[in-house]
Amino acid sequence: KNGLPYVVLEKIWLGLAKASQRFNCQIIATTHSHEFLTSACNALKNDSSLSSEFSYIRLTNKNNNISGKFFDNKLLGFAIESEMEIR
Repeated sequence: KNGLPYVVLEKIWLGLAKASQRFNCQIIATTHSHEFLTSACNALKNDSSLSSEFSYIRLTNKNNNISGKFFDNKLLGFAIESEMEIR
């Protein structure tokens, strides 16, 4: 078995976001995990200084044309609550 238990993901995201802010650097993560995205959004939504720094870019491929769809934390939260496909 690999991966992290879902119950610790929010704490990990919060720690990563605080470290990124403290050291003035970006964190770029790739995933296909709905739980990973949900935990990131939930972990940061209650801290305006952290949530304003978080964004999600969903890559789409239409007719061999790859483009990015941008979500800030608020829009990602809305998409998750509305049960939209975000991966």
